[in-house]
Amino acid sequence: MSDLSKQWLEKKLGEICNITSSKRIFQSEYIADGIPFYRTKEIKELANGKDVTTELFISEERYRKIKINFGIPIAGDILLTAIGTIGEIYVIEADKEFYFKDGNVLWLKDFKLVNTYYLKLVLGSFVEKLKKLSNGSAYGALSIEKLKNHTILLPPLEEQKRIVKILDRAESLRTMRRQSIEQLNTLTQAIFLEMFGDPVTNPKGWKRLAFGELLANISRSQRVEKGVESG
Repeated sequence: MSDLSKQWLEKKLGEICNITSSKRIFQSEYIADGIPFYRTKEIKELANGKDVTTELFISEERYRKIKINFGIPIAGDILLTAIGTIGEIYVIEADKEFYFKDGNVLWLKDFKLVNTYYLKLVLGSFVEKLKKLSNGSAYGALSIEKLKNHTILLPPLEEQKRIVKILDRAESLRTMRRQSIEQLNTLTQAIFLEMFGDPVTNPKGWKRLAFGELLANISRSQRVEKGVESG
């Protein structure tokens, strides 16, 4: 065992961060405009880098009271969807005003000895295991207690950052490769259309043949070629 691996610690998630949820917001408190109120749908959009289609809001007064008395999510915190569609993980990039639905979304904050993005990777692996255990069916819910008691291996902070950097680079390369394949497919289709035209509208007036007729023509051509060669 290397000296570095000896420095890895085994910790429960509840030992390295505070895992909680939000204060309950009742349906009667929803308003047409104000502070954005996120549910699983919006957290999923944020986790996947999409624009948020906010549908619900709470009043600024209610938000301020929650902020003063209980705190609100800040940059570096993690939000994790926990009911129905579980495992969508959103690392808050910058301080912005919003609140979220209790129970549906878990809130990880006050981290100790752990890099947020390393923890995101660990959480992703944990969620995948849960999905495999559920044999492909929808995993009902992920409780705060279950998450608190999940044990992870925790390397030193600098090693965590190095792991994140390596995996981010690998993901970037995969993305670039996927984009290159998509561009190649697009180019191939463009060349085909330029040479032969749209096979549906047939702008170049190509003769249409049934597949069986085409095979018969090819077979005849091959026989003729063999006859020429033998002659």
